[in-house]
Amino acid sequence: MRKAFLLLCALLILPGAAYGAFQTWHRLQTERHRLASGKRIVSSQSFLFTRPVFQNIAARMSFWHSSFFDTRKNSAFRATPIYQKTFKPDDMLQYFGMKYKNSIRISNNVLNGDVRPQWLGLPGNFDGTFNIRPEQTQFGLDLIFRKTFPKLFDLDFFDRWWIYMTAPVVMVENNMNFSQSDVTNPGPLNAPVRDVVTAFQNPDWNYLKIRTGSETKTRLGQFQVGMGKTFISEDVAHLTTYSGLSIPTYHSTKNKYMFEEQPGFNGHAGFIWGVSTQFPLTHVDRHCVTCFFLNFENTYLIRNHQFRTVELMNKEWSRYMMFRKFGEPAEPGVNVLTRKVRCSPYNYMDFTAGFRFDLKTVEAEIGFGAWGHGEERIMLVDEWDPIYAIAGTGLNDSASQSTIKTQAPNDFVFTPVQHSQIDLISPAQPGTLLWRTHLAIGSKKRGETGDAFFGLGVFIEVPHNKTTYFNQWGAWFTFGGAL
Repeated sequence: MRKAFLLLCALLILPGAAYGAFQTWHRLQTERHRLASGKRIVSSQSFLFTRPVFQNIAARMSFWHSSFFDTRKNSAFRATPIYQKTFKPDDMLQYFGMKYKNSIRISNNVLNGDVRPQWLGLPGNFDGTFNIRPEQTQFGLDLIFRKTFPKLFDLDFFDRWWIYMTAPVVMVENNMNFSQSDVTNPGPLNAPVRDVVTAFQNPDWNYLKIRTGSETKTRLGQFQVGMGKTFISEDVAHLTTYSGLSIPTYHSTKNKYMFEEQPGFNGHAGFIWGVSTQFPLTHVDRHCVTCFFLNFENTYLIRNHQFRTVELMNKEWSRYMMFRKFGEPAEPGVNVLTRKVRCSPYNYMDFTAGFRFDLKTVEAEIGFGAWGHGEERIMLVDEWDPIYAIAGTGLNDSASQSTIKTQAPNDFVFTPVQHSQIDLISPAQPGTLLWRTHLAIGSKKRGETGDAFFGLGVFIEVPHNKTTYFNQWGAWFTFGGAL
């Protein structure tokens, strides 16, 4: 009887335990693959979105939080010059380039060549190497104004509500650091395409050329307007939430050049929601009050239409091959594969938390945070029309097995590119996560009728996956007050 009871218990318990063990193993494997995919090498991309200099919640809230959320002061304003610059550009060598290639060789050498010269309009015996090392510098002047909302109809609902407006002026400088070396057998000096540099500035290309120097764009980045409510507003404690609308002040990039300047959200309008809180960890009567703060802001960007350059599935750099319609001359791939697409960036998250040290008129803080977004989703606006094929040797020939490195034999029949062969990952911004730490110190003076403050801070950001985004550092100076 006892053995039968134990056997029954085993039959009831062991399957459940086995199933639980399997679920645990499955979750661990799923998490392992998720983390591994998050560290995958990203290459052969044709588009990169960079964080606007003004979307830095650590800089935006430093020293300004008390005046911003104190509704006993009817008005508050703040100006923040802020600078940021990328560093360690070698980590991004493969983003626009080829996987596992820090430099790219244009040659018909089957052992060492990466790009067939004829695809770029170069002589068949051409040989040369080039590098692209993207870098960026941004400078912004972030201006923000807050006004207490009037109490309408004597309703308590409108108590402690406020409206705000912000208008950041942004300067963006991008540099691909495009250079060539070891060039042999170039084309004639009077030819429009004769070496690597001229090949990627081909006048027949309408899109995705590569510039040799830096380009700068300065303009109003994004106009934001919104409203919020302060629930708690004490000397060293506050709790508030806000929401708003981000209005673009310029159209999306033209895609004429690789890595074009974007002073804001690349033409996307957006909805903003944020929360900010601070509370003391030590007694408020002490000379130095230690506080914990947390700021979170989410921006949902509304989809829009842009021009992006797609590629063919499993054909790296196929955008620089030649394509043709049946019976017609070959055309550059950047012209054929650049399409009007619908871009859906979804949510952009900005978070910071840390400790503030309030020494009456002096305030210092140290914080850790993150900025990130999911993978952008790209969809063709118009259905792909299968009339173009990878160019073969004759007007009626295709060579569908060709790659950027070699031209395959002609197909038996003309074989156009099908919709299922279009890669919509290469023109989309990959998911990105930046880890940020910052330090700031400044002075403030708060009174019954007015506040004044100023301070400076520094930050450094490191990407979770170094092949999807830049390492960058920056600094800001902020000043303002409330009345």
